[in-house]
Amino acid sequence: MASVLSLVAEKRSLINQRTDRVARLDSLRKEEKRIIEEEAILRVHEFLYSMRDKLSNADEWPSLEIIMKDHPETENFDVGILEREYEKLSKQTLEARQFIEKHSEKIDVMGDLPFDEWVTTNALDISTYDIYILEEEYIRTRDIKREALSEDEKKYISKFWPNSIRIRTPTWTLWDQRELEHKEEQLHNIKYEISALSNEISSLDTRISYFSYPPYLRGGIAVLVYLAVSGILIPIFVIGYELYNNTIKQWIIALFSIGISLIFAYIIYLVNRLIRR
Repeated sequence: MASVLSLVAEKRSLINQRTDRVARLDSLRKEEKRIIEEEAILRVHEFLYSMRDKLSNADEWPSLEIIMKDHPETENFDVGILEREYEKLSKQTLEARQFIEKHSEKIDVMGDLPFDEWVTTNALDISTYDIYILEEEYIRTRDIKREALSEDEKKYISKFWPNSIRIRTPTWTLWDQRELEHKEEQLHNIKYEISALSNEISSLDTRISYFSYPPYLRGGIAVLVYLAVSGILIPIFVIGYELYNNTIKQWIIALFSIGISLIFAYIIYLVNRLIRR
């Protein structure tokens, strides 16, 4: 019986190990999917940031189809993410452009007022806008207005503001690059762990599929059941109903003796099988 319980415990342990590893594998695959998407977004941002000057100076943004046609490297991007981020960036730029155009009469083209001071001076609410894109549009609008000035006015500006400061929207920062490298490292580690867990699960599946109880186990259980009935249940029944007579007593002794004999016979059978091996 102890060996049977040991076998049951061993199989249960294998199944529990497999369950734990499958749960961990599912968690890792979800994490892998999340990191892949975050990495894809960073790569799309890197591409879009590299085109910020070209896009911000355009009167109208080109369609994504045209950009993809002119830039074959976009074929390596997730199209869904590229469309989403391009639409988001174009919407932010359009909103910023409309805001600056609405307040363009407040821009002093003859001066060189920084964007943040311009916002503070005019008490403008920019809380719902991307501040960097707003600043970019502010500088763009100011430059367009300056181009319309007379030559004398342009000379005046170049004389008094020879080193005009232009704070541009950051393109691809060191932080972005490090974040992308971090995602790549995370993805590499997760893929390695997923591979290792998959191999472990495969090994556990093999062990479980080949796991089997001894072929003679059922015979042993049958003998034990017989002995329990004849040696315990029947005597209890007789005592409970006070069925005391010689015939029943002889039957109980006979049945119990048969049970003991079956146990010895079963043990002899097992010994013979072990010797033959």
